[in-house]
Amino acid sequence: MFESDRVDKGSPLLGTLVASIGKVDPDQDLDGAAFHELPTFVAAVVGEAGHILVTSLGQIDISPFVFFASKWTLSRINIYLVPFVLGGKRESLSRFAEVLKFQSRAFRVALEIFEVDSDRTKMVEPASDLEVFVQDRKAGSGFMQLQGADDMVELFSSKGCQVLFVSDTLIATYLGLEVGRCGLSEGSLKLEIGVGRTDRMAKSMLLGSQEPTELLDATIKVVEKFRLGHSEFHPLARLSLPRWMRMTLVQKPEIVGAIEVIPIELDRGADWPSQGIWSSGGRVRGASEDDLMFENYKSSFIDDDISFALAIYSDGTERVLGIFSGIVLGAVAKLYEVTQSCIGHGRNISGSIMVSQDKSRIIAIERLVQLAAFEIATAALTSEWKISNPS
Repeated sequence: MFESDRVDKGSPLLGTLVASIGKVDPDQDLDGAAFHELPTFVAAVVGEAGHILVTSLGQIDISPFVFFASKWTLSRINIYLVPFVLGGKRESLSRFAEVLKFQSRAFRVALEIFEVDSDRTKMVEPASDLEVFVQDRKAGSGFMQLQGADDMVELFSSKGCQVLFVSDTLIATYLGLEVGRCGLSEGSLKLEIGVGRTDRMAKSMLLGSQEPTELLDATIKVVEKFRLGHSEFHPLARLSLPRWMRMTLVQKPEIVGAIEVIPIELDRGADWPSQGIWSSGGRVRGASEDDLMFENYKSSFIDDDISFALAIYSDGTERVLGIFSGIVLGAVAKLYEVTQSCIGHGRNISGSIMVSQDKSRIIAIERLVQLAAFEIATAALTSEWKISNPS
């Protein structure tokens, strides 16, 4: 552990922060510095400069640090990632740090990230391996080459499901909730029906004795009961609301002034050291009996607090939509990463739009929008946005 006698109060983490600052900038004078301890980081403010030691990294999201900089009107900020503090492997931490640095480009704040260990100090360079899958006619080309693919698409489409593709996997949603998926497993297509991996795993055990259409009908009936009924606090009524909002925009693109809205799905490379797009939770392999049981069933709701789409305009330009229903501080940073990935794939992107519910317009998020270094507009859906007919 790093040690320092320059901080004589507060948690030992402040001493680690001071030691990290000394490794990166030995000439930094901390006399008169204001120290802060927050739930996920500790910080030192010296004039217009800020120094942050990250103590918890549950989400790969630069926003909390940018928000801290804006609150204290800092012109520059250094962020320190120390492996022993975060309890992660150096290789994984390096990947996460690169994405954080990439996201930092979304804001007009001078920000540097450093990996600090006992034997090295490294300034992080930006990198993002986020993959975008625009759900146009080309999206399903990989899946549709598989034997039996047409039957799977017909099964879900005939029930009013929205069919989405990520690489060679089909994902079916109903009113924004995933109700099934189908992908290649041991050389043939594996069909899963249900809401969430536990339900899909349970129903997979019944596929031999019950027709897929019957299982899908039963699943859709449950979704409709909670989505369209009066159980507004039930998980099935609250999960994946941004995907439901996206369905509204697909059916009514004029809400954002577009002629067409096309969903976007996301993924990262197979070697991404996390279980989700922006989660830092590691990939667990056989750590327990439960982990082995769920090994072949992916969770449906990881990183599902914001959905994305592409809005097509009459002049041929496109805007990336970031759609969220609650308080998502990282909306701007995530929208930037998706937008840049779309540009990298050759899309004709002219800007971005953040779409929220009226009640989700939060001052903290609006402040981050004002700090954005890329073109971003905002829009809001009225309280009557929920469509009941998914087709």
